[in-house]
Amino acid sequence: MEVNVTAVMTHNLADYSNSVARSGLANIGQVTWQNAVEAIEALDAPLVPSEGQEELRSWISEFGAWDDEEIEAMSDAETSALLLQMVAGDGQEYLEAEAEGRLEEWYSDCGGRLYKGDDGSWYFYVGM
Repeated sequence: MEVNVTAVMTHNLADYSNSVARSGLANIGQVTWQNAVEAIEALDAPLVPSEGQEELRSWISEFGAWDDEEIEAMSDAETSALLLQMVAGDGQEYLEAEAEGRLEEWYSDCGGRLYKGDDGSWYFYVGM
């Protein structure tokens, strides 16, 4: 499933995906999670509408971090916030690679889940 993520690519992506080493905050996981949920709730339209939630939940289950019951208990905003965190992590890496002139290497290493379309919009591929 291709998800248009243009609406979040203009944000400070480190607000949604960061590390203790970079931020200096021991609770950065809680901070970025709360920021991601709030950002999703503030969007005019969801990143993944209700008809795409089953596919998004299936993709999330492949990480192995949550069992099926936990994933089913997540709200649509929470599954979209997890997606936002993935987009933010890939987005930061993309922008760094672009600034350093190594986008081709980045695409080779990361598989291109995040990409800029010919129309200038940003897209993230959910699936394997």
